[in-house]
Amino acid sequence: MRAKYNVQWASKDLGFEARTIVGDVDGDGVNEIITIANLENVSGSVIVIFKKRRNAIVEVGRLELNRDSHLVYIFDIDRDGKKEIIVGTDNNIAVYRLEDRRIRFITESAGIGGPASSIAVGDFDNDGYVEIIVSVRNKVYIFRWKNGLVLINSVNFKGNVKVAAGDVDNDGRLEVIIKEANDSTGTIYIFELRNNELRRITSVIIRNIAHGFLVVKDVDGDRKAEIIFNSKDDFIYILKKVDREFIFFRKDVPESKGLNEAVVYDIDNDGLNEIIAISLNSLIILEIGNREVKVKLLQMIPNGAISVSAGELDGMSPPEIVIGTSYGYVYLLQTVRDGIGDKLLVGRVQSIIQDTVDIPAGKPDASRIVEANAKFIVKDTRVIKDKVIVDGDVEVKVLYVANLPSQPVHFFEDVIPFLQFIHLYGAHPGMEALVHFKTEYVDAKLISPRKAKITVVFEMFVKLVKFY
Repeated sequence: MRAKYNVQWASKDLGFEARTIVGDVDGDGVNEIITIANLENVSGSVIVIFKKRRNAIVEVGRLELNRDSHLVYIFDIDRDGKKEIIVGTDNNIAVYRLEDRRIRFITESAGIGGPASSIAVGDFDNDGYVEIIVSVRNKVYIFRWKNGLVLINSVNFKGNVKVAAGDVDNDGRLEVIIKEANDSTGTIYIFELRNNELRRITSVIIRNIAHGFLVVKDVDGDRKAEIIFNSKDDFIYILKKVDREFIFFRKDVPESKGLNEAVVYDIDNDGLNEIIAISLNSLIILEIGNREVKVKLLQMIPNGAISVSAGELDGMSPPEIVIGTSYGYVYLLQTVRDGIGDKLLVGRVQSIIQDTVDIPAGKPDASRIVEANAKFIVKDTRVIKDKVIVDGDVEVKVLYVANLPSQPVHFFEDVIPFLQFIHLYGAHPGMEALVHFKTEYVDAKLISPRKAKITVVFEMFVKLVKFY
């Protein structure tokens, strides 16, 4: 049994650059969706907390900030059993707490010279205090929580860096992982924190390392966290400790081009973690076994994805994937069991069709558009290896006010052809594709008295079934 992914919910427009994380910040044992987004046309941002209740997503907290935000993380930094919200702003990190449906400011750090790009949090030196490490361009700042954020060190690198943390050798101590990306090469550093300093354990030079993502977590169940990152030449790298040495293996995944964020989670409840990564318009899920990386799912997602998180939101439903987008929307993808073979054979793609149509001869000129509707007609579907191609037409009906003294209302119809495809790993000729369209938005704008520009935003759902 595997999981399929359907869109369950989409937020209202929160601004732009929406980033999310899933976790319990009110201490009730149920996870929330914590979201940051920057405000449009003004300097500032907003923290919004959503909660799933009775299959509905409701807002339980909101706070506007007077500066832009670029990063969100949660961790119980004061060890009181309740996780705080850590926000990376334009020039520092700030800490907040959800109390009685209100988001309350706790403290903020000294300046860090720019927006934070990544964060790692934990008790790295086992002294009982939590450290927060953030990266800003080619530098990392190390703070310790002692009733506030105390800067204890900063370290410069040659290239831009990202930071993550995990126990890579199963010794009960968190290591600090730094990914440094230069023009043609990069380096993965593994450090330990001792006496407020980063002491290098080892480092590995990797060619064509991408600025993309860096995640550190145990994926294959051996209690040693793997170091996972991507490269410019479309490889997914896994660096792990075997016996006394660090080894790496990789997978050439052409569809991984442009991956920018990733999270590790057991998304299908099979007892093993998966790597869930996104690019601007695609979601890819990978699994690791026998030192091999396998593609479990690739599907299209709403364009502009910049953030991914995952978790159980109500303790009853399957785990869910949360996507934040550059244009300020948050999407919730719910996982549902599907028993077709051993593959993920359900996919979804969001897309836009735009075309210019003419008002037919015999119809009067238009002065303004009243409304427009669209209907999708599927003419043909083709299933090829790992892909489904859908050929069809969009039937558009436009109601308009004529440019005549009496201003009568007229309508006209037109047909816009489309060809859409979706990646579905495991698809092969001989399967039947069931296609469903959901029209999200239709707009018609006059560009002349005889021409209108039509825009249709839609979702296409595809499910493959075997012939019996």
